[in-house]
Amino acid sequence: MIKIGLLSLQNFATPLGLGYLISWYNKYSKYKDEVEFKIVEIARDDGQILVAPHEIVKSLVDFDVVGITTITQDHMSTVEVCDLLYKKNIHVILGGHHVSALPDKLPKSSKVGVIGEGEITFQELIDLYVEKRGFPKDNLANIDGLCFHTDDGGVAKTKARARILDADSIPPPDREYYDQAHFIPRFRWKNKVVGSILTSRGCPYLCVFCSSSAHWTRLFKYFSAEYVVDEMIYLHKKYDVTIFQIFDDLGTVTRKRWEKIRDLLKEKGYLGKFEFHAQCRADIFDEEVCRLFKELNFTELEFGIEAGTQETLNYLKNVKKNIQGVEHNWRAINLCLKYNMNVWVQLIVGSPNETIEDVKETLRFTEIPGVRFQVCLLTPLPGTPLWEDCLRKGLVSNDMDWSRLHLELTDQTFFNRIYVNEKIPKIELWNLLKVKLESNVVTEVNQIELSFKTFYNMFKLLAHNPRTYSRIYSRKLKLYILAYMRKFAGMIFLTTNVSNSPMVTHSNNSGNSNLID
Repeated sequence: MIKIGLLSLQNFATPLGLGYLISWYNKYSKYKDEVEFKIVEIARDDGQILVAPHEIVKSLVDFDVVGITTITQDHMSTVEVCDLLYKKNIHVILGGHHVSALPDKLPKSSKVGVIGEGEITFQELIDLYVEKRGFPKDNLANIDGLCFHTDDGGVAKTKARARILDADSIPPPDREYYDQAHFIPRFRWKNKVVGSILTSRGCPYLCVFCSSSAHWTRLFKYFSAEYVVDEMIYLHKKYDVTIFQIFDDLGTVTRKRWEKIRDLLKEKGYLGKFEFHAQCRADIFDEEVCRLFKELNFTELEFGIEAGTQETLNYLKNVKKNIQGVEHNWRAINLCLKYNMNVWVQLIVGSPNETIEDVKETLRFTEIPGVRFQVCLLTPLPGTPLWEDCLRKGLVSNDMDWSRLHLELTDQTFFNRIYVNEKIPKIELWNLLKVKLESNVVTEVNQIELSFKTFYNMFKLLAHNPRTYSRIYSRKLKLYILAYMRKFAGMIFLTTNVSNSPMVTHSNNSGNSNLID
């Protein structure tokens, strides 16, 4: 029996991509009975991997082949793991966004890299290993979607792998391979079991900061309504999942498909029994869509608001005309509040020509009571238009310190980050942001239900992995206490004058007022 280990360094969410690889292989390969898979998930907190590379390798030494999903900010750790596995004569396959964006920089200790959509390529690679007990280069040259080392020290790339056109031919991820902690009820979500799903792949847009179109190509494919509903019902029956996190880049744009999903859930007796959290584009989110999502029981929607000024928004969306307007962002939030849906807004600061006044306009979205937000510093990730621009300017390189592209914003990471803004001193921007980040902690803790179930589920997670969750709980408790201390200290000096609130109404150009804009 050949043993294949698949390593995930991002255990904050179920590693769906690795599960798809296994399910595809087990359905379509003639060698499926000769191969044994295992997913190894490594703990992390606050964006940091909690396990040292040599400790990670200890959990991988029994495998013949190890596949690793590459994430840019973790790439140095990935290379360390590859080097240690190489010394133990274990073959390493890399896949994911980073190696797909920079195939020419395939680490020397990695045997091969998978570029783009991986199911068919991975199957052919593992089949080759079963047949040859290795990866002969003559055979690799005949597999689409690969990069591998040549005898002269270079890196060869094979023909691009064509996308899978029939999305329903891809079997859902087999959750039996995942860490079962993913199916312990979460106190952040009302002590319910949360299931992660994808209902589509790809995105036709070319936002300057996003590598999705480079990885998937700009071909957008979605699973049928029947496929999606069947997967939901399976997860509910098998793991008692009642909240579904939809991790699509663009899955909510298919209105007619969601109408059919609604009809199927109603027909099968599940409409209203499930909750949905998803990303949504503000420019297509009108009242008709809002009513549909309310009927489906979408309880939280995440919007890529990005910026509060049209000039910055156009830059980030990589468009010359107002495809998504700032007014669309306010409309989307107002509709969600009108229909009693929770909102999570994603904001990006630090664009090249952004001024401090522009940033303040963007941060107005953080002042809406009860609305959760995430503020990100514009980051030039490989495979994005922004990366190419920064490469030309000498701000980044293909051999850089990848930790400088760390996505989490903390006082430890911010000043090490690549900074593309040309107008605002870095310290001035940080002083503006840190207050907002602390206030977000208060919003988050206010949404946690304090009950016996909450503490019971916290202890279940702690018992499942004491090392990881003791650290997570300790850090978050400190953040909560600090945030509340600062909040209440500030209240001593606060005067209650509602008319001075900056987030009561906003008049648009037509003279009408939005609810909270």
